Amino acid sequence: MSRFLAENLHEDDESGPYTYDFDFEELMGVEKLGKDSYFVIGDNRRFSKDSRSFGAISEDEILGTIRFVYYPLPHMKFI
Repeated sequence: MSRFLAENLHEDDESGPYTYDFDFEELMGVEKLGKDSYFVIGDNRRFSKDSRSFGAISEDEILGTIRFVYYPLPHMKFI
């Protein structure tokens, strides 16, 4: 677990916890995903429908074009 999550996991605001912890192996039934499988998480974890709800997705289900890398910060750039 990242240092940020470890320090902030139990902090609450008026809308509830910032994040909920989950166990990947318990959720997915495996320790590692298969080749070309992806576990996706929305940035609004409390309300996102993501791999925690519908499981891993395959590479051919991913649509879009990468135009900008913003993290990690030292690697920020337009593509």
